[in-house]
Amino acid sequence: MNLKRLFVVIALTLFSVQGSASHLLGGEIIWKCKPNGKYQFTLVLYRDCGGIALGTGSQTIANNAGVAISAAYVSTTDVVPACYTGTTTCAGATSGTGKMQKYLYRSGDITLTGVPPVGGWNFTWNSCCRPGSISNTNTGGYLLRAVMYPYTPPGATGPLSAGTAANPTCFDSSPNFLEDPQVISCTNVDVVYNNLGYDPDLDSLYYDWAAPLAGNAWPGTAVTWNTGYTTSSPLPSGTGSTGVTIDGTTGEVNFKSALAGSWATCVKIEEWRCGQKIGEIFRDIPIVTLGCPAGTGLCASAFVDEAPSLDITPDPNLANPTILVPVTNTAGDTLYLYTEVYPGDTVRFDISSSDPYPNPNCSSQNINFSASGGNLSSAVKRHSAVFRLPTLLNCRLP
Repeated sequence: MNLKRLFVVIALTLFSVQGSASHLLGGEIIWKCKPNGKYQFTLVLYRDCGGIALGTGSQTIANNAGVAISAAYVSTTDVVPACYTGTTTCAGATSGTGKMQKYLYRSGDITLTGVPPVGGWNFTWNSCCRPGSISNTNTGGYLLRAVMYPYTPPGATGPLSAGTAANPTCFDSSPNFLEDPQVISCTNVDVVYNNLGYDPDLDSLYYDWAAPLAGNAWPGTAVTWNTGYTTSSPLPSGTGSTGVTIDGTTGEVNFKSALAGSWATCVKIEEWRCGQKIGEIFRDIPIVTLGCPAGTGLCASAFVDEAPSLDITPDPNLANPTILVPVTNTAGDTLYLYTEVYPGDTVRFDISSSDPYPNPNCSSQNINFSASGGNLSSAVKRHSAVFRLPTLLNCRLP
């Protein structure tokens, strides 16, 4: 398997969730506006498959909105890419091998009332501690957070209210991460990955780095970076390394690390509607780079660690062939392709890929295709197509 763009997260174990947790990896908090006008909150935590299991008791999400939010355990999911470890389960895992589990906790329907303050309603979960293997900071502890801000619709005289206890009227669902955090790679490899942010309300999203936080309560304390690292440059950037960047529009992350290590990072997604920031979510998770040994075998000398070719060709048999427009970065690399269609139009194209280089043991390389995005995610509970609207057209009452 070509390791050119292979990422896995190394999760670290929790001894008891929201207690003494020296091996916690990180997580995120999101919320959903329900049809009944109430909010549902979800807490996601990650742990190393090789460590002890996380607790399945309810978790408390602290907040300044004046409500009690208890998130009950829902499920545990293995996040183990087969191409990296040879298995897709946590069975028999050893700590530090990159096998991860995702723990999901979810609240019941929560009634928020009134209007968020200018600084927003903040929702937090804290635990100790960051793993000792972290290379870019010595600060311990986690304070996971999300923020819901007020929103004033165009033409309105004031921000929308979440209603009253008798008549709740939620006005926003937060963005979500459609991709699990698979971010282990080899040293000296150009890495490209995306957390795939998605907003069910089709609000405009902006991506950036944020400071990982520690502390017991909001606003917490930003980690203290070791020399050579900052919030906007949390990975190695010295000789042989290409400092990490994140595209504010697409969320694409690029880096190459010449050093092996575990690097604390925090990705922020801002949610904008009609020029107003109405929400923020944060994924606090380390990126791990490993010194991967060279493959051995009869074909080792012929092995070339290059990404496979990828060709995307519109189907010419359609009466109105799909037109795919590339969007490139400053280096000329294609970030993504897009097409403009009307409801009812057919979008069809062929995808082909090849890799002429055998593995060191002379076996053929395997190329796997997987699709992701709003249309294909459980975050969208409908069968109709979803299209991201321009910001101007998104200025509407929810």
